[in-house]
Amino acid sequence: MKIGVFGDSFADQTWDQYDWATIWYKELRLQGHTVSVFGEGGSSISYSAKLIEWHGHGYDLIIWCVTTPGRVSYQVNNQWYHISAGTEDRNNINPKKLGITDVEVIKKHMVASDYIKWLFDWEQAKMESSALVRDFQSRYNMMVIPCFEAPMSADFNLYNICEWEAQHWFPGKNMVDIQSKWKDMRPGHLGRDNQLRLGKLIGNNLNPGIFTASIDDFMLPTQSLHEVFEKV
Repeated sequence: MKIGVFGDSFADQTWDQYDWATIWYKELRLQGHTVSVFGEGGSSISYSAKLIEWHGHGYDLIIWCVTTPGRVSYQVNNQWYHISAGTEDRNNINPKKLGITDVEVIKKHMVASDYIKWLFDWEQAKMESSALVRDFQSRYNMMVIPCFEAPMSADFNLYNICEWEAQHWFPGKNMVDIQSKWKDMRPGHLGRDNQLRLGKLIGNNLNPGIFTASIDDFMLPTQSLHEVFEKV
């Protein structure tokens, strides 16, 4: 089967270049499928939708790891930048802190930041994002994998598995607390064992619709803390 993968960091194409990185879409290749990956960490729903429109034709199946609403993506000189609600004041997305001096980038970044701070409406964004995803489902042979509870109101989502794993190393902590002091080094935000399990679960269900699974389908991590998190 020829498969196109789109989405955010749970489907990030960056990991494709590293032989050591275990991530679910590589497992699909081992099952004999041809897989092209377009995912980008931190990207928005609209960003993925644009890429699907541009590159999503000719696949037997599209897998879209749908991120949360509240992310804004903008383009300057063929380079994409992404900003998320709740993180607009963090140094790691401040263009000047990143060494970016392009005036147009800084201007668009500040506009996006102001939009998220003052104009972004969570309930409206959920409604609009859900409608957009369902429209794409009607036009493409598509499996949707919810990365977060919103916008698909999904009982199963990848973030829950990500956080459940992390609590093995940081009992009682949520991902927001953890990421304030530690950098998540897990490819696709899941440990090696559960990436393999996720790949097998997806491979056994390569059909259009909303992908679902259970926490019981996954296992507690066997990797050590310092294999998967780095102190910042």
